[in-house]
Amino acid sequence: MADWLYESAPATPDGLAAYSVLDAVGMRLGNVDGWARAPGGAVAFLSLGSPAALREGHALVPLGYVTQVDVRRRHVRLRELTRKAIAQRLPRYDGALPHPEALAAALREAPDVRPEIALVLADPARGVRPLFPRGWDPVPEAGDGQGGLAPRPPASARPTWQPLARLAGPAWET
Repeated sequence: MADWLYESAPATPDGLAAYSVLDAVGMRLGNVDGWARAPGGAVAFLSLGSPAALREGHALVPLGYVTQVDVRRRHVRLRELTRKAIAQRLPRYDGALPHPEALAAALREAPDVRPEIALVLADPARGVRPLFPRGWDPVPEAGDGQGGLAPRPPASARPTWQPLARLAGPAWET
């Protein structure tokens, strides 16, 4: 069985490294410095570097706490975590990963990972892209060669809204 793996990466235009991490009310907590992969290879934790809250090292934030990855503004938004909770409850990366039991316990306490977050962060080293780029609609067709996305039809082919016919007045007035 494979071991847990910690990966760090330099800031790149498409990569997740150096994204700002915000709490539920929009306060900046720090930056994404890397991530930890579970033995199966899936990303399970984001590494939060926050000198003000952690003094030294990095906190490992389970993906269940991530509610939004804003690619345009380069933000990752969290829920249910404050600076104090991060320092007290989450495992730390101080040059070596914590014991696998501590990592498993942190994952058990975290909320379930949202499927769209798991898709967006499937491989943060290769790049983070919006789930559905602007101008594309999700299509449930398999094997279309575009990963389940198809271009929108031209405006003339889309249904248009038309106002309802105006009534002359209430029926009792006629």
